[in-house]
Amino acid sequence: AAGRETMSTSLPPEAVDDFRREGFWFPQRIMETDEADRIARRFMAFTDSDEARRYSDPQNQLYLLKAHLLFAWADRICHEPRLLDAVESFIGPDIMVWSSGVFWKAPHSGAHVSWHQDSTNFELEGADGVIRAWVALTPATLANGTMHFLPGAHVNGQIAHVDRKEEGELLSRGETIDLAIDHARTVPVLIEAGEVSFHHLHTPHGSVPNGSDEPRVNYVITFIRPD
Repeated sequence: AAGRETMSTSLPPEAVDDFRREGFWFPQRIMETDEADRIARRFMAFTDSDEARRYSDPQNQLYLLKAHLLFAWADRICHEPRLLDAVESFIGPDIMVWSSGVFWKAPHSGAHVSWHQDSTNFELEGADGVIRAWVALTPATLANGTMHFLPGAHVNGQIAHVDRKEEGELLSRGETIDLAIDHARTVPVLIEAGEVSFHHLHTPHGSVPNGSDEPRVNYVITFIRPD
């Protein structure tokens, strides 16, 4: 995608350098705000549908792993040229979608994500050939429980985790990093609807509940090199 002579939205070298050093980079706009808002409203309407209620645990059974095979809007985002141009800046021009899922938090709910590394369950070799794209379909704010990163910790590779499934935990087993987190060093992902944040497979991250009056909706895509 970045090879086009015009309209390229590849990231500048300094953005990639920041990513290599910190383990994450944001923001990058990939769609207009009103388009993201429309998708979020459609998704929230689906969560109230009879079809969604067929699943006892839709977060893990329906939304988590292959959303791009279930929802046309999710497939379109995976093929968005502005997103693929940015992904190419990190992992090169040969790009595949390995997984994608919707992480959403209802207003004033206890939904949260424990501190973890995405690499814990993925069993993918060569973490530098993987990039996670966290697309905001609604604004991501401190009030609605946005994700936080621990900068620079990705250089430590895979860290041991323990399963601590608690009420409201969005991860399937509550897999939690076995590491003391210095919250004063963490960085919140504050991005607008239609923007994306990228992070490394080994970057520790987590989030707290949504204390706002509106749902928080994010679509997360795992892009990989074919190797």
